[in-house]
Amino acid sequence: MLHIQLYSINEQNIEEAFAEAGFTKAREGWFLDKKLSKKRESVLAEKVEDGIRLKFSGDLSFEDYEAVHGASVLLAEGLKAEVDDSGALMGYLESGEKACLYHQWKKWKAYLLKAKHRSMEGQKVEVSKESGTWSGLLMEYTDKIVNDEHIVTECVLLSTDGEVRVQGNRLAVKPTGEFI
Repeated sequence: MLHIQLYSINEQNIEEAFAEAGFTKAREGWFLDKKLSKKRESVLAEKVEDGIRLKFSGDLSFEDYEAVHGASVLLAEGLKAEVDDSGALMGYLESGEKACLYHQWKKWKAYLLKAKHRSMEGQKVEVSKESGTWSGLLMEYTDKIVNDEHIVTECVLLSTDGEVRVQGNRLAVKPTGEFI
């Protein structure tokens, strides 16, 4: 089990803070309302002697960890709490620095997305932006990191119509799962 500890909490707004962060009160503590991808997994927040401890599985999907991160940020802000996330190590950044779920989430997410897109080169993908969607083999792409967020700004696809260059401020690139 991974955990995040919240210290020096503002006890006056505790129920309101949990509600705004998406938690429901139960006998054991508070449970995050968002359904996780694995039906038997949940996020439990319990009151401990020195604050609140959020406990969750170390075997969640990326989207689930995103939900836990978002809820923990809202909860910490609502309770005006100090956060110790050393019990929620996600991995290590390119620099070798530890990436934990609360403090380094944006950098960790950018690092993973950059690696994900690199691994999609030569694979069939779907690229979308506000004005449309294109699909084909991902030949190359241009990306950048802005405020610890990974952003794809250009993709070159090999489609049935030939080479297609898609440009935009924030392109969404997803693998199709199809093989050619």
